[in-house]
Amino acid sequence: MLWKTIENSSIQSVQDWKNVRNKILNTSGPQGPVTPFNIDAMTVDKLSQQDEDRILMLYNNIRKSYPALDALTLDNVIRAISLTTQWKHCIDLLEEVKVTATASATAYNAVISAAFVNNEDDLAWKLLSEMLDSLDDLIELLKKIEINVHPSIVTHRSKLTSFDLTDDEFNDLKNKIIQNVIVGKDVFNKTTSDELRKFKNFISTMENFDVVIDGLNVAYSVGAKQPPLVTSGLVASVVSHFVNQGKKILVLGRNHMNKWPRQNWGYIRQHSTVFLTQDLSQDDPYLLYCALNSGKDTIIITKDLMRGHKFLLKNVHLKILFDRWLSQRQYQLVHVQDSGTPMFKRKRMKNIGMYLTSVVPKIKIQCHIHGCA
Repeated sequence: MLWKTIENSSIQSVQDWKNVRNKILNTSGPQGPVTPFNIDAMTVDKLSQQDEDRILMLYNNIRKSYPALDALTLDNVIRAISLTTQWKHCIDLLEEVKVTATASATAYNAVISAAFVNNEDDLAWKLLSEMLDSLDDLIELLKKIEINVHPSIVTHRSKLTSFDLTDDEFNDLKNKIIQNVIVGKDVFNKTTSDELRKFKNFISTMENFDVVIDGLNVAYSVGAKQPPLVTSGLVASVVSHFVNQGKKILVLGRNHMNKWPRQNWGYIRQHSTVFLTQDLSQDDPYLLYCALNSGKDTIIITKDLMRGHKFLLKNVHLKILFDRWLSQRQYQLVHVQDSGTPMFKRKRMKNIGMYLTSVVPKIKIQCHIHGCA
């Protein structure tokens, strides 16, 4: 949304930017992801003199009250000062950070960008090299905890390995989860024999779906006390979003969803395949089972992090594959705009450093900026 709005606008003056800013806010809506409080953090334009004066005034006031700043505050200060004509002062601030901590990549990036923008190419490349050299500490740390480190060189011709699972990796993960986690641990033990038979019959004739939606998880994403018209509307909006993309959709839920308002429930049933379980059943296994059976490219819509299922995978390698799969395929509903467009958040792998078997300690970057190779 941000990119399309800016791309289709001519920005030649401060007033032009204010017009674009207002257009973005109006498009996002009052409940949208872009608000008057965060728009300036999400979009960065050339500062006006008034903005620059305010930043420098705030910085000077902070310095008067606190001559010594912690690394996190300095990181934020660097990112602000780097946008001003006083950006070179950030070099001293980077050195100040190093007294108590390691300067972050974000801080380095801010200063490097400022150097290139201000035609200080030699300084920019010097800072970039300095930032990469700080990886030596990480390499030594990884070696101490017996993680293999293999030097690599990345150029503009290098092709990085895809983060997606291979077919063999996915099939291995699928079989282990179904055999050892879902079935082997008797996750369906709260399911009646009739319901389990119904599910097995459904699976035996099930086609491959592009999207599997956890109906109640989506419905209650804004709170369980919302009226049925609101909760069912969320699910209908998500279904509509993927229908417009030509996707085959499966919605999993509970029997009481049959009581939802007809205008939304009728749309959901008409445009997706629906499988409902008894009101007291566990629906996590159904969701995972159907998603795995549909294939490695199937999208899962749920906020559930599947920690319980991941815990039952005792093999560390399988846990990594499980995280990689979810990080690529899981969408979490954040909210639905007034226009009916759902906004999603993608799951991201956390603590990925703990999973590393190799890192890139030295990087040779080949590019051309301002004629400097």
